[in-house]
Amino acid sequence: MDSELVVRQLSGRYRVRNPRLIPLYKRILDLRSRFQRLTVRHVPRGENRQADRLANEALDKRGTIEP
Repeated sequence: MDSELVVRQLSGRYRVRNPRLIPLYKRILDLRSRFQRLTVRHVPRGENRQADRLANEALDKRGTIEP
């Protein structure tokens, strides 16, 4: 999933079109309303290499069991 797309959807600049994502989007809006202020911003992959590496490791390990 493209994180920049998610940021634009949460800011209202883009619509959520995938029917499977609409309930999740509504839940996020509900949770967001509980905060006085919340900032969501896109961080390019090149500026956040460690998070990108960890996310990829988690995706690679999905479905495996470690001792």
